[in-house]
Amino acid sequence: MTIASGTSGTSAWSIADDGKLTIAPSSGNSGYILHGWMGRGQLAAWPWHTYRSQVTSVVISGSLQIYGRDMFGHEVVDGSASCMFAEMENLRSVSGVKSLVGLTNLMQMFRNCSSLTSVDLASVNTAAATNMTNVFSGCGSLTSLDLSSFDTSAIDEMHSMFENCGVLSQVVFGTGFAIPDGSASVGFVAHGKACKNVSKNIVVTSDADFRALTAQQRSGTWQRGVSATFKATAQRSTGGAADEDGEDVTISVTWATDASTTTRTLKVYKKMASSASYPSSASKTVTLSGNSGNETVTISDIGDSAYDFKVEFYDGTNTFVAFPSVQSNIRLVAIDRSGHVEVLGEQCYPLFVWDSVNGSDTNPESYSGTYPVSPCFVYDKGTNGLYYCTDN
Repeated sequence: MTIASGTSGTSAWSIADDGKLTIAPSSGNSGYILHGWMGRGQLAAWPWHTYRSQVTSVVISGSLQIYGRDMFGHEVVDGSASCMFAEMENLRSVSGVKSLVGLTNLMQMFRNCSSLTSVDLASVNTAAATNMTNVFSGCGSLTSLDLSSFDTSAIDEMHSMFENCGVLSQVVFGTGFAIPDGSASVGFVAHGKACKNVSKNIVVTSDADFRALTAQQRSGTWQRGVSATFKATAQRSTGGAADEDGEDVTISVTWATDASTTTRTLKVYKKMASSASYPSSASKTVTLSGNSGNETVTISDIGDSAYDFKVEFYDGTNTFVAFPSVQSNIRLVAIDRSGHVEVLGEQCYPLFVWDSVNGSDTNPESYSGTYPVSPCFVYDKGTNGLYYCTDN
């Protein structure tokens, strides 16, 4: 008996009475699935969405592209698997995802598949994918994932990829798993629990620190939910006191470990904010002792330049890594005599002066005429405020 069946593009799909959803080319070894209008990440885009609560397993075979309809109704290669199996709360296993070729969008692909325990992602080609937001969000029964084949070099968005995956304890990443700068949180280090790369003995205690690792450091088998304590903060300072344009940066570290070895080493690395990578040599190295403690390290003579910092704590077994942000205005804004505003030494914008109290305004000499241009900075003499304006 069959619960439902149909044709999508040049592919056939059917749901057997045991809940098995099969998707394959209608003839031969290749074909395409037609999911609806291009760019629509909706459940209704997929022909089986009406029966999603009855699906318990998915098997995909052959070589399948994904098509959508453009604004003229033409069938066009789309590559979007967005919401393809989302909200299948009784789905327990998925195999053959590698049969989907030319994937460009995995957003919410398995969202809220709360019973999913097994998904075979080996050999899946994601080199063209640009979005992996919420891929596994809400997969509350998923305990392990092998993402070693994932190439995320083209990804623009990866927000909340592992959100609400409460029992996900092991994930394997390959060297191709990069995280774009714009992803505020991928949800990998969640609920305040640390995560350990058991392949490299690297531990991170926050999602921000996980994202800041290099793809090489991230590659390997990770254990989530590790019990570990390590925290690093950074503060611009002068003479030990907080000062946003101070010459020093003070790194404060809190740590605890149960490692049986006695070797404890703290290293601080610094780099110009515009540099792509940290140097191999640490700016400061401190030897520590005991199983817990607090330590303060000062990096002197930073000046007005913008720097990033990496802190490594080696307890004899594991290396804890943190990338503390400086809690003051280390990335200074400079204004030159021509009225240009320089941010991070790279971007220049015209500066306009305005007095909202007295109702007067003046332009820098080199920008007399049309006012204001966009984008620009406006300094309000009346309120003593500096504003960034993006339209006229």
